[in-house]
Amino acid sequence: MSINQYPSLSPRIRALEYRLKVSSVSFLIEALKDRSSRVRYCSVAMLGMIGDSSSVPVLIKTLKDKNYKVRSRVARALGNIGDKSAVSELIVALKDNNDEVCSAAAYALGNIGDASALPVLKKVLKNESCRIRESVVYALGEIGNASAVLVLKKALKDKDIYVRKAAVYALGEIGDASAVPDLVDAFRQEEDEYYRDKIAYALDLIGTPEAKEAIKDYEIVYAGDDIPF
Repeated sequence: MSINQYPSLSPRIRALEYRLKVSSVSFLIEALKDRSSRVRYCSVAMLGMIGDSSSVPVLIKTLKDKNYKVRSRVARALGNIGDKSAVSELIVALKDNNDEVCSAAAYALGNIGDASALPVLKKVLKNESCRIRESVVYALGEIGNASAVLVLKKALKDKDIYVRKAAVYALGEIGDASAVPDLVDAFRQEEDEYYRDKIAYALDLIGTPEAKEAIKDYEIVYAGDDIPF
């Protein structure tokens, strides 16, 4: 049954949906006090899926949960909700003593897309953990500010291939023509076919004559595969 078939019922059904949503959020927020980390983790995950901004203040407090998996899930939930009021605390979470939490915080900042996080993200890009560097590079691409291009070009030479793939993705998303020579060099030198294909896709997205010339005889295979990792 579609509620559009019964216009007179629509307002009441919408009201019921709203009441169910509010009651669910309230129940899940209360469950964040549970002694079981598994219960807290699942509650956070569901709040992230519901995406109600009313849960943001309590989720921010839960970023200090003693269990790192819960903290990591909180960061991702805040990223899913996308409320900018969480940015400052997510920046703090980038300094968490657990790599999984730091990585999730970087992803979340990328999803929120607030440029105020850029200076800190650029500094974190020097982290020894390749997992954290990969997440930060992804976040820089999602924020999409051209001021990140210089550090992303350096990331094209990272020792970790997943960081390099993320840099290619980010540069393609930003679309700044100044990245073309670096991408062309990477394209010509790379032996990994999947990575090479991603570089070609990024060059195609940027679309300058130099970029098009570099890939004119290359058939892009993985173009629909948006994120390279």
